[in-house]
Amino acid sequence: MTMHSELPPGMDEVDVIIAGGGTSGCVIASRLSEADPNLSILVIEGGPDNHNVPTIVIPMFFLAYLMPGNNMTISYQAKKEKQLADRELIVASGGSLGGGSSTNLMMYSRPQGVDLDAWKTPGWSAAEMLPYFKKVTSDGIRVTIDSHGDSGPIHISGGTYRASRSENDFIAAAQQLNIPEVEDLQDWKSVGAVERAHRFVSPDGKRQDTAHRYLWPLLEDGKHPNLHVVVESQVVRVTFEGKRASGVVYRTNKGSQPGTLRTVKARKKVVVSCGAIGSPLLLERSGIGKPEILEAAGVSIVADVPGVGQGYNDHHLLTYPYQSSLNPDETLDALVQRRVDPGEMIKNNDKLLGWNAQDVTCKLRPSEAEVAALGPQFQDAWNRDFGSAPTRPLMLMSLTSGFPKDPSLVTPGQYFGLSTFSPYPYSRGHVHITGPDPASPIDFETGFFSDPHDIDIKKHVWGYKKQREIARRMNVYRGEVAHCHPPFPAGSSAACIETDGPLVDVCDIEYTTEDDAILEQWLRENVGSTWHSQGTCKMAPLEETGVVDPDLGVHGVDRLKVADMSIAPGNVGANTNSTALAIAEKAAEIIIWELGLGNPSNYLTTFETARVMAQHAHMEGWQRAKAGLASATADLPTDFASTADKAKGLAADGAAWARENPGKATIYGAAGAVGLITVAAPGAVAAPVLALGGFGSNGIVGGSLAAGIQSSIGNVLAPSLFATCQSAAAGGYGVAAVNAAVQAGGAVLAAGAGGAAVIGEKMKGKDGKTSEEEEKENMEDDEVKDGSNAENARL
Repeated sequence: MTMHSELPPGMDEVDVIIAGGGTSGCVIASRLSEADPNLSILVIEGGPDNHNVPTIVIPMFFLAYLMPGNNMTISYQAKKEKQLADRELIVASGGSLGGGSSTNLMMYSRPQGVDLDAWKTPGWSAAEMLPYFKKVTSDGIRVTIDSHGDSGPIHISGGTYRASRSENDFIAAAQQLNIPEVEDLQDWKSVGAVERAHRFVSPDGKRQDTAHRYLWPLLEDGKHPNLHVVVESQVVRVTFEGKRASGVVYRTNKGSQPGTLRTVKARKKVVVSCGAIGSPLLLERSGIGKPEILEAAGVSIVADVPGVGQGYNDHHLLTYPYQSSLNPDETLDALVQRRVDPGEMIKNNDKLLGWNAQDVTCKLRPSEAEVAALGPQFQDAWNRDFGSAPTRPLMLMSLTSGFPKDPSLVTPGQYFGLSTFSPYPYSRGHVHITGPDPASPIDFETGFFSDPHDIDIKKHVWGYKKQREIARRMNVYRGEVAHCHPPFPAGSSAACIETDGPLVDVCDIEYTTEDDAILEQWLRENVGSTWHSQGTCKMAPLEETGVVDPDLGVHGVDRLKVADMSIAPGNVGANTNSTALAIAEKAAEIIIWELGLGNPSNYLTTFETARVMAQHAHMEGWQRAKAGLASATADLPTDFASTADKAKGLAADGAAWARENPGKATIYGAAGAVGLITVAAPGAVAAPVLALGGFGSNGIVGGSLAAGIQSSIGNVLAPSLFATCQSAAAGGYGVAAVNAAVQAGGAVLAAGAGGAAVIGEKMKGKDGKTSEEEEKENMEDDEVKDGSNAENARL
């Protein structure tokens, strides 16, 4: 076992350091170690180990982490914000191994396809990301639905208990409001519907956090001795040699000498995965950020990246409790009100322990009349951002079988709660350092409800009214918990009530202008975080306040990546855990490819990883080429230095040349072709790149594989991570074709409607020579007597 409370003496250098052992960090560490057990990996986690901790493993005990003051979460305090009634919001984040996946509510939901397409980032569209979402899960409910995974490490199930009466009652009430039940609300397109909740819980009732499901199996199997994890140790900063990340400085929280600073070097990569609040703070402490902020904090500037810490956003959460006629064994109230002994529940293997009390989930949109009632500015925003995206929900809603707040607020009984949380907020906040030490106060504003036209709060005005109408139509409804709802005046039709039985002949409440004003003020006084922080290290070009590129490399430096929800360029219409998992799977695959690791059979069949397949199709030749190029590229950065936009622009020139010179060897070799881009791949492998977009039957990749492949091309690989063309025109598919100097043994990759195909025929290259003959010539050329190849590789 290689779990440490403090690192042993002498462990001063590893291949890869992962700063943060949260949801994404555990996935990345696991996948890298699986790809190459000889790769030395160090995960540094600031919080404690979560292994077999009952309050984490047992789903019902998630309640232990809903309030500040526990040792498994981090509570960040924001500044007073006027638009929130001068409140200082507390925003929680995972604070143990496994991160948020160890302490969240385990609600399984996936974003809409339109969410990922809106990121407008090559390689990150819905179609390109679906394989990663599937790779994560084993969905025991949707086993016949191809869009869900069936062999991933994370089990999706209903757990050991379902509150059937609550579920059925809510669904029946929603249907009275024309909200239907659907089988699969997580199909990336369904909206305006309700679904019985699926959970990050195994069929036998265990939480599916990434530490237990990804990391611990490798730590315990005896086959991954180079995978190391140190807990109770906080990364203070990333170290650099010039612009190249070289390691980290971290501080031990416990051990023989708590508070000791220690430096560990990274030979190949440093990956930051500290969450949407922790990651930008670490980057700024490391000298990456807006110069004015760094200078004020006393931190030397390494890279001017103004977007670090900007664009903070979350899902704005409101919860509404109701009195009910449910029985004690149908809610979580008996446990939280200490009317039952949790030890006895464990002893008796009580089925409620494998349940998270989150029973129903919804993705909802208002009617045209409801949109109009929210005013002209809301109507304009709706037309612009939702009317043109009919699968985008305005509000997410869930049913909790139990009181969804601090149990001390109510007398013993049985309750249910409805929660609304709004995706796609218009409001933005920020998080920044004020000093070089992690203990320094942070400059944190959530920005909730700060958008100038109050669109975000109007969403919740609608959300409050909609959830209340559903609740009033439920048979178990016995009135509102009045002090947890807006204080509507007596005599108003909106005033809270108590009832001895279900309501009959229910009509919608009519709210007055005064009622709406009371509701808006109450929303400002009560809105909180859903723990879905994101967007503070945005994946976008530097000039668009981006922090990382499509390969997750931090702008302005080398060998440093960020991989967690902080990189999301836009919000998602779902709980964020599934998206964080998919980001991590993709990040791991990017790093695996850059390090030249892995067996092709372990890779997803996507455009990106097909490059790895082709590379390994002739491993011996690749290794010889790598050795031949090593001296020429020794001082080059490991990561690709070209930006996506520059790569695509240069590649477009090459495509124009190709159109004017049909039938020629447009891909093979750098000589003679305009616009070819030479980049430094990890492991010192140079690869010219040419983008071929929108070709028809004359193109390299056309409407069919037969028409698109010409015998004069040689080795073709598509597409690159940094120069993806996605035209997919009627006559042919736009791709980036890569002639890898790795000499992939004649493998040809072509795009088709179903994804990617690797064709392993031996094809003639330039001058009619076979790939083996060309390989020999290239090995001689690789001595690079004039250094020209090394210069090209700097692009």
